[in-house]
Amino acid sequence: AAPSNARGQSPPPAQVQTPGRNTPSRPSSVTALCRRTGPGGGQQAEAAVVQKFEQAERRCKLQARALERMSADYQHLIALVERAVSREASGSASSGSADAAA
Repeated sequence: AAPSNARGQSPPPAQVQTPGRNTPSRPSSVTALCRRTGPGGGQQAEAAVVQKFEQAERRCKLQARALERMSADYQHLIALVERAVSREASGSASSGSADAAA
């Protein structure tokens, strides 16, 4: 039996790092799915999960680009509003001083 911690649960399995390998680790859901499907079906299940992960990653990148564009548009709008307000303020200040002198 595996040793248990203070809560009575077994510790998580140790992760082994192979020196010199630069491959990303598989998500735990992929590993769990491969274990459930058994031999043969694990590769197909892993491929399906990896494909879904890659699609989600692409969607995330597209959303990040869209957010950057929206942010730039918003900053442009703010600059236009500030410019209009400063022109209005400088116009009313000059007309206000003329009214005060009359």
